[in-house]
Amino acid sequence: MKNHQLLFFFIINFVLITGCTKKLEYDFKPQAPKLVISSILVPDSLIKVYVSSTQSILSNKNTTINNALVLLYEGNKVADTLVSKGNGLYTYANKHLALEGELYKIIAYANGFDSIFSEVTIPNTVMINSAHAICPYGYTQNNEPYTLFELTINDVPNEENFYELVLYLKQPRLPYQFATMADFKTNDNILINEGDIDYINYSSSLLISDKLFNGKTVTITCQFSNYNTQIGADKYFALRYVSQSYYKYKKYLLRHQYNQNTSSTLDDPLQLLFSGEPSNMYSNVKNGYGVFVGYNSTIEKVPFN
Repeated sequence: MKNHQLLFFFIINFVLITGCTKKLEYDFKPQAPKLVISSILVPDSLIKVYVSSTQSILSNKNTTINNALVLLYEGNKVADTLVSKGNGLYTYANKHLALEGELYKIIAYANGFDSIFSEVTIPNTVMINSAHAICPYGYTQNNEPYTLFELTINDVPNEENFYELVLYLKQPRLPYQFATMADFKTNDNILINEGDIDYINYSSSLLISDKLFNGKTVTITCQFSNYNTQIGADKYFALRYVSQSYYKYKKYLLRHQYNQNTSSTLDDPLQLLFSGEPSNMYSNVKNGYGVFVGYNSTIEKVPFN
């Protein structure tokens, strides 16, 4: 079967390479470059902002910017002028930590660019009722155990809330590592309504909005393999209470990564030829691009039944 797939792959490549071609005239009009910022704010952590710029597809110049003026507001007051540390990184001059529930605004200026602006409020402490896992709950076709994961959330009423569930592994004397959810499946209406099921396989997180359970207590369930097979590793979950801009950014990123799949496996030769439609990325930066978002997180060890 593998030989047939490999033969099919080379036939398709031969047709594409030797097929008829047509020269198209294209009047390339370069766009003015814009500033790009990237920052994720977390309570009790130093604020870091990366500044770069867009560039033409015909250019190979370094896009990092180290001479920008970056002003950070806490509420409506200037909190600090961020200091360049090189490679496009800007941080607090006085090592001030981000605060939960606080509104932060950022304005960046650089010669030759329009000034850019963005803002975000860091969510308050996330509320968790309970979470546990059952493994083995079943087995995949490859005889790998399925893990059933159940998470109960007490949602804050009368406001839109957004969450991210992240899975981690922790080996002794090593830092946390992301765990991936292989063979993901669920019958949970909340997760199905998110529209992410086709993109989740081998992702390390789930995005959840309270559109279907605003102000209620709900239990969200799903199944996946590859989580309880790491011998000697403790398993943890983090429930993040995320800003709406973070939620949208991760939604777009999930699809972008899926559509840019560059797997080189020959099990599916078509994967090498067709990687899906390109996906635009989300931005909440005015007059520029990038993201300025935030989240609050609680991490706990996963109890297994």
